[in-house]
Amino acid sequence: MTGRPSEEESDPRARPENLREAYRVLGLLFVIFVINFADRHVLFILSEPIKRDLSLTDTQVGLLSGAFALFYVTAGLPIARWADTGSRASVISLGMAVWSALTVVCGFARNFPQLLAARVGVGIGEAACTPAAHSILSDLFPTSHRGRAFAIYGMGGSIGGMVGIFVGGHMADLFDWRVAFFVMGVPGLLLALVARYALPDPPRTARGTTSVSETVRFFWSQRALRHLLVGSALHAFAIIGVSAFNSMFFIRVHGLSTGQTATIMTLMALFGTTAGSYAGGLLTDRFGERDLRWYLWLPAIATAISIPFSGAYYFVPVTTLAALFGGLASGLGSFYSGPAAAMTQALVPSSMRAQASAAFLLFNSLVGMGLGPIAVGAISDRLEPTLGAESLRYALLLVCVTNAWAAVHFTLGAKTLREEVSATRALEAAIDA
Repeated sequence: MTGRPSEEESDPRARPENLREAYRVLGLLFVIFVINFADRHVLFILSEPIKRDLSLTDTQVGLLSGAFALFYVTAGLPIARWADTGSRASVISLGMAVWSALTVVCGFARNFPQLLAARVGVGIGEAACTPAAHSILSDLFPTSHRGRAFAIYGMGGSIGGMVGIFVGGHMADLFDWRVAFFVMGVPGLLLALVARYALPDPPRTARGTTSVSETVRFFWSQRALRHLLVGSALHAFAIIGVSAFNSMFFIRVHGLSTGQTATIMTLMALFGTTAGSYAGGLLTDRFGERDLRWYLWLPAIATAISIPFSGAYYFVPVTTLAALFGGLASGLGSFYSGPAAAMTQALVPSSMRAQASAAFLLFNSLVGMGLGPIAVGAISDRLEPTLGAESLRYALLLVCVTNAWAAVHFTLGAKTLREEVSATRALEAAIDA
């Protein structure tokens, strides 16, 4: 018999029994990521009551996310190095215990510096999650399943955001914003103990480890990876920047309560962000079988199309229509998450996957979480003397336009994607020989 062997024959990870175990682990990592994003996003829905209670400016609200991002990325690379050389299960469970405990501490803050310090701690703890999780998933799943596997994992972030927004918003309405932090932090402490004993640490698919400096040099040597990095960072600048202020937009511009805003934003995330994240991973896996460049072409197309929907979102006067357009914009904007994670892992040898994921998150977090919310807050404060409550509307739209620039980089990255993935596979085979 002639012809190429099937992936099941050439890669044991594609066998049904191994895929079942891989999806079981994916399920646990999914739940962990739900808690990760719930604790991260609860601040977004609580921004307005926190601002009133602690007498903050919009810029200070943005700084709460910016400081989180700074320490999230500062801790990310050394923690990822630990994940590439040690037990990834231990890294994830310990990080989860830290970020959950400090989420509870946020509820005790009496002023801006105290809340800022607690959020910094949450950021350090959360830095342990995704790089180690990405590394585990890459060792469990064959290439043909990674797009959807990373998309499913990424959906945990969307659902976690919904949980944080919905529970946090209604807890703030029923009690106050401090109770919301308490409610969000406690489940993670319990799940951290479960993860320590239930999460496996599968054998790495290649021998050897690399230093942080070697990982960064290799990372930057890949043209496709550079464009993917820049495009994703610019996209994160828009997505995270507006996410930090969307609840304030509905409260200020549409006159909704915190609980009403939480319900609307949860529905937007459910039918927009979550669906878009899964669709992006599923479609790129399907089209990518014919041409690997679809892993970047599809995010480029979806990101560009999201821009006019964002404009409609912020300027239609009817709340229901605003939510509809917002859901469409966030859904299209989420197409990139699974493909971006999958290609980041495909473009580096397995010995540096956790570090590569951390480097990817470093740039995304610095530009996205670090600068996005600060930019929205600063623009809003600058325009407020002239536009009043309307200033936030214009600040959000201006930041969303950055997505056009992101789409250009996704398109440029697709040009050399196939050749560089093939070269990385050859390098990994040589390392493992």
